[in-house]
Amino acid sequence: MSAYYLKVYMFDVLNTRPALPLDSILNEITNLDVDTEALEEKELQAYRMQLGALLNRTKTLMKETAKGTPYVEASKVQSYINTILSDAAQGKATKLSSNSEFVDVQNTTIYQDLIKACVEASYFSSKTFGIKHLSYQRNAIATAKTLHELRQATKAICEPLLYVQSVSDDKEIVQWLTDEVETLSNDLDEKTRMLNSIMGIYEEGYSDIVLYRNIKQAKKQMNLTDVDIQKVFNISKRKLASLKESTVSLENTELEVHECT
Repeated sequence: MSAYYLKVYMFDVLNTRPALPLDSILNEITNLDVDTEALEEKELQAYRMQLGALLNRTKTLMKETAKGTPYVEASKVQSYINTILSDAAQGKATKLSSNSEFVDVQNTTIYQDLIKACVEASYFSSKTFGIKHLSYQRNAIATAKTLHELRQATKAICEPLLYVQSVSDDKEIVQWLTDEVETLSNDLDEKTRMLNSIMGIYEEGYSDIVLYRNIKQAKKQMNLTDVDIQKVFNISKRKLASLKESTVSLENTELEVHECT
């Protein structure tokens, strides 16, 4: 005798349960003894059809005893889904134990459309998710039909996503350093250009001062005229006047600075 029928038999003997609708049917089936080898082909087929009908009816009756489909308000589920997706985008997997309210609805498919909509509005949207070599994992998230599948899919992407994000951060740092170096290099080039320009002006001015002082010394020692100076130093009359003017202006400026100090 099977464990089930032994249990039923013990209940009956002890009278610890009321009679159930299927008691008589179970007794008949239990006592049913059919010699299938003695049946003709048509009789055997009919017998098999009866057993099939009995099996189908049993399945139907069994379904009717099941509890109703568990349900949680869509707004709560949406918030729960968004939390799963938001955490996954930061490399954090959502544990079932931390969301006990949703234990009974983990495997129902009634929220699959809501899951799909939330995914498309998240970091993992097909329109904005740009990590090509994680497209398989992203597709698993997008095609999740239950909350359980969604949690498993997001869990699978967390570790590789963190790695990609860390590499991306390194690239951003390298790019920032490259930009900074380029900026500093451009600044250095500009400063060098300005310095060279200033030095050119300074050197030109300094050489004019030295030239005019040499002219003054030669003019004094050899008693030369302006015409003689032009010939000796191979300069024009205008150049000589310019040298004299710029040198006098510089000497006056130096004198003013000296008096102020």
